[in-house]
Parts: sequence; structure tokens; C-alpha cells
Amino acid sequence: MSVDKKFKKLDDIDHVILRPGMYIGSIKPHKATKWIVEDDKMIQKEVTYNPGLLKIFDEIVTNSVDESKRAGSKLNTVKVNIDRATNYINIWDNGGIPVVKHTQHKEWIPEMIFSNLKSGSNFNDEEKRTGAGTNGVGSTLTNIYSKEFTVTTCDGANHFTQTFSNNMRKRTAPKTKKSTKGFTEIEYLVDFEKFALTGIDDDHFKMIEKRVYDIAACNTGLKIYFNGKLINIKSFDDYIKYYTNDFFSESKKDKTYEKYHSDWGDDYEEIGKRGNSKEEKEFRDQISNNDLPNYYEILGLKIDASAQEIKNNFRELAKKSHPDKTKKDSEKEMIEINKAYEILSDVEARKKYDKYI
Repeated sequence: MSVDKKFKKLDDIDHVILRPGMYIGSIKPHKATKWIVEDDKMIQKEVTYNPGLLKIFDEIVTNSVDESKRAGSKLNTVKVNIDRATNYINIWDNGGIPVVKHTQHKEWIPEMIFSNLKSGSNFNDEEKRTGAGTNGVGSTLTNIYSKEFTVTTCDGANHFTQTFSNNMRKRTAPKTKKSTKGFTEIEYLVDFEKFALTGIDDDHFKMIEKRVYDIAACNTGLKIYFNGKLINIKSFDDYIKYYTNDFFSESKKDKTYEKYHSDWGDDYEEIGKRGNSKEEKEFRDQISNNDLPNYYEILGLKIDASAQEIKNNFRELAKKSHPDKTKKDSEKEMIEINKAYEILSDVEARKKYDKYI
């Protein structure tokens, strides 16, 4: 093999496409049992999905959510639409990106942030972070994995639109005009061949829909729509009711439930086989540090406790330890109780936990 063939220099686009695992995770089909929305209820169903395709959707929709959290932001509405006939995905919000040229790079800000890796507004590490983006690559990855990607935005004074195609290798000249209504709209057509797909099938549609519901549950101050329907989740209790009506919570009174249940992980990537699951990795790490909690002791249970005993003890302890009852700082205790119940009330998680105690 010649030296020229052995050593290669790739441009950013080729590198992202050749090494998707570095940027968007696996682009191979995964089969797993997942929660999806069906008739206004969450049900479990076996689905086949591509984590990378879900990731590039997430990169766009979380931009809107992140922007809503910035100081002074007026963004309060996000709309997600999927056209099953054409396979176009559209994410709209009532925010707006500054339509000005960057003084140093001489490039329109919308063009710069959606077509350059390592660009964006999340590089100030002294700024308090509440959003998902940190590395400045996300939305550009979606552009690279799209056959067509259109950015339209207005900052309340100027309107901007530009279309990219052929995995971001081609682009139209930006068009600007005066306008007063602030918004941002991203519409893209996935390059499905890169994901061994021909379009958005039922499983991917349902997975994206579930993701939008999760976002609505975590951001109750936003009005979030999916395919024209407002997702009516005003509290975390409302979200729980999609799963069950049998739950204990005092969040109607003081939102404590949301406070103690605010850590949401990325549910897209299948972490591994049974022995290498997220829970088991956590248990092994805790054992190595000699700090694996005894969740049975925390809830005052024997190791062979029934599901009903677990639920009863959790409810009783939660009532006793709630800050409204104790009138003292019992946050740490509440977190321990909730974590114990989370593990022991889940049949599969409990089985994994029991192997390590």
C-alpha cells in the first residue's frame, strides 16, 4: 500500500460521515422495548430505531429549548412537525437569531452557527449552564446528515433564509429582508441512506414523538406542539399520569416532585447488554468506592419485600421526610428515598441491583 493511500486527510464533512460514532453515536439499527405515546397514554413496545437519526433531531430541538432558558429570552413556544408524506422535519420557535454579520468572520450569524463545526454561543464557560449544548457542533451535524437543510429566522428587525443541500456541500446565497416578527425555523430532509433507512417509519415517528413529550415534561413553562397538537403538560404530575394514575406526589402543593426528579438522561443510545447496563455500571462504580447504598435499609424493607410493601414503605417515608412535614432541610434524605424507590420498584433494575448487594 502506498503512503498516499495509507495516510488520509479528511475535511470536516467527510470525517463526520466516516466516523459517526464520534459525533452522533451509532447509526446501526437497535431493537429494544421503549415507552411510546399511544392514545394519550405511555405504553411499552418493542421498536427498531437508529440512535444517530434521533440524535440529529435532538440537536435541533434542544437549540430551541436552550434558547428559552437564556436570560431575557422571550421564547415560549416550540412546534415540531413531521410530514410523513415527504419525510421533512420542521422545528419552529418564536425566538430569533441575530441577523447580522460577524465582525471578525464576515459571515451571517445564522449561516455561521448552522454550517460550521465548533461554532455557536455556548463557549463561555463562566456562564451558568442550564441547556444541552456545550461543544458547538450539534446543529451542523444535522445539516451534514441531511439532503436538504433550510434555516429561516428573524430577529425582530431582519429576516434571513438559506438552504443547504448534499450533506452541506452546497448552499444557496443567504437572502435577507426587513421583518418584525421574531422566530426561527429549521426544516430538513434526512439523508436516510446514511442510516440504512428509506424514510421516517412508524417506530422512528413514535420515538421522536416520545422525545417531544419528555421535553414538554421537563419544560412546563414552554408551549410545545407536536404535529399541530399542544402537549398539555403543566406539571410533572401531568406527565406521570401518562404512565399511571397510581403514584404518590405532593408536587401539586409545592413542586417538590419536580425538584427531586429533574435528572433526565439521554434515552436514545442502547448502552449495552444486560451485564453492561447503565444501572449495573453505576452499581459497580459504587461498589468500587465502597458507597453502594442499601436501598432496602433506606426504605426499611427486607430483601424479599413485595412490590406492595415497597410502595407502602416509600409512601410512608416520603410523607414523614417531606420538608413540609419536618420543617427542616431534608432534601438529601428525600433524594435517597426516591432513588431507593426508583430502583426497587422497577423489576429489572431491582434484579440488577440485587446481584451487587
